[in-house]
Amino acid sequence: MLSKEPKNIEDILKNFINNSNFNQQYILLKIQKNWSTILGNSIANNCKPINYKDNVLTVKVNSSVWRNELKLRLEIIKELINEYFDKKIVKEIKIR
Repeated sequence: MLSKEPKNIEDILKNFINNSNFNQQYILLKIQKNWSTILGNSIANNCKPINYKDNVLTVKVNSSVWRNELKLRLEIIKELINEYFDKKIVKEIKIR
């Protein structure tokens, strides 16, 4: 007779996502969903995360002015994202 406890569906899904190629897409979606909360509306309204692969986040900006602004704040933005998720998910940010 099996005596295993039932598993929580959330734990099953997290395990599946963490052990598959879906993990990077899942992280990107979490970043996109929380973008304005992490960075504030001023920055979030002028740029958006468009890709995440191998701990590199690609952000698309609306103008050259915002490109320069983000370049000045890259380290701060990276720290804010990593602090929000309480782990180092972004090691580099590319701006497009």
